[in-house]
Amino acid sequence: MINIGIVITNPRSERKKQELVVYSRRRPWCKDVKLKHMVNRKGVLSIPGDIAIGYYIMYKYKNVKVDFIRPSEISVRRFHSNDLVFIIIYDLLESFHTDRINFENFKKTLKNCRNVYPDYRYQKMINNKCSYYKFLEKEKINVVPTFCLSSETSSKEGLKKVVDKLFEKVKYNGWKKFIAKPVYGQESSDFRKFTPNNTISVKKYLTNAFKKYPGIIFQEYIEGFDKENPEYRMYFVGNKYVYTIITTATVVDRPKAEKGNFKENNLKRYKTFSRKVLKKLPDVMVDGVKLPRLLTRIDVSCCLEGPKSIFVNELEFVPSLYIEENTPGKPIDQLLGDKIMSITKIFIKKL
Repeated sequence: MINIGIVITNPRSERKKQELVVYSRRRPWCKDVKLKHMVNRKGVLSIPGDIAIGYYIMYKYKNVKVDFIRPSEISVRRFHSNDLVFIIIYDLLESFHTDRINFENFKKTLKNCRNVYPDYRYQKMINNKCSYYKFLEKEKINVVPTFCLSSETSSKEGLKKVVDKLFEKVKYNGWKKFIAKPVYGQESSDFRKFTPNNTISVKKYLTNAFKKYPGIIFQEYIEGFDKENPEYRMYFVGNKYVYTIITTATVVDRPKAEKGNFKENNLKRYKTFSRKVLKKLPDVMVDGVKLPRLLTRIDVSCCLEGPKSIFVNELEFVPSLYIEENTPGKPIDQLLGDKIMSITKIFIKKL
C-alpha cells in the first residue's frame, strides 16, 4: 500500500476563488466524493481541486491510500505517517492570509519533515519574489527592475534611510511611476502605486506594511500592465507544457490556438521563453532525493524594453488552476494525479 498525503485547503476559500468542479462524464472519479469533502455553491455540491486530485488517484490506483490533511491536523507525526506529502493549494502563503492560527505550526512542520513535496527550501524561494527575482537575474532571465526592502533591514537601518535608498534607485533608473507589493502578498492585497514625489506616502505605507509582512517589493510600473496589457499564465506539469490562461483587467480567456477566444499570434514565442525559465529553476530535493517537478506556473508578459522583450512577472508552484475553465486535453486534476503517483514511486524506490 502506498500512502500519499495531501494538505487540503478550506473548501470555502476555493468557493470564493471559484476553483471548484462537479461530477461529470469528464470526471468519473468525482462521483463518490464524500459529503465532508464538498462545499455547497448556489445549491450545487462542488469539489475543490485538491480533493478532486486525491479522489482521482484513489480511482485509478487501487493500491493507494490518500490522506487528506486539514490545516488543523498538520504535524510532523501525521506527515511522517505517509510516504510523501504534497502541497498543492494550501501552502504557507494561503495559511498566512487565511489561517494565521495554524501558520507557525505549519512552518515548523515543513522545516522538520523529510517527506514534504516540494521541499521547504524550494517553497521558501518561490514564495519570496525577492529571492526568485534575484535568482532569475543571475540566470540572465528578464524580470521587471526591482528593489526589495525587508522589515529587518528597516529596523536595523531606520525607515528614513531605507526610503532614501529606494528613492535614489527610483531617480537613478528614471522610474516615472513604481509599484509596491508585499512579500507573502496574495492577489492584490496591499498593492500600491506611487510617483517619485510620494515620499511621505511611501513612509506611511511601509510603516503599516512592516507590521504585517516580512518585506516589500518595489518595481517599475509598466504602463498598461495592470489594465489591458495581457499576462500569460503558462502551466507546466513536470516539464510538459499543458495550457495557458490569458488575463487582463477585463479578460480571463484561453488562446485561440487552445480553443479559447483570445487572438494571440505569439504563443509559440511565450512557450519557448517559459521552457527556458523552467530549465533554470532549482531542483526539487526531498530527503536528498532529486524529484521531477509537479506543477509550475510561469506568468510572463511583453514589452519591458520593446515589443519583443518578454519578462517573468510571477513564479508559482501552487497556483490557481482556473480549474473550471474548459482547458483542452485531460482535466488538470487527472494530469496532476498521475504525476503525483509517478513522483511518489520514484521517491519510494530511491529511498
